[in-house]
Amino acid sequence: MLDTQNQGPQCIDQQKESSMALRIRQHDRNPNLWWVSSSKDDVAYIARPGNHYRAWTTHGWKARHANFVGIPFDSIEEALAAVAKEATS
Repeated sequence: MLDTQNQGPQCIDQQKESSMALRIRQHDRNPNLWWVSSSKDDVAYIARPGNHYRAWTTHGWKARHANFVGIPFDSIEEALAAVAKEATS
């Protein structure tokens, strides 16, 4: 589980059946913001603007419409799983 209380940068990897691996890293100065990256580019970000986590795409998102955008998630792992599911489909 990702420790969201720690202020330092953290990374976790999300590997799915396909060859696309996603990596999440906490923003250097904002403890409520994480970047989700593929091997080439940032493809999404996850923010915690209150009691829930929400994910949005960036300019690097290559898949079609993303169904996870703006939906509240209970954990950062749940938000990352939603991003990974659509990025690999």
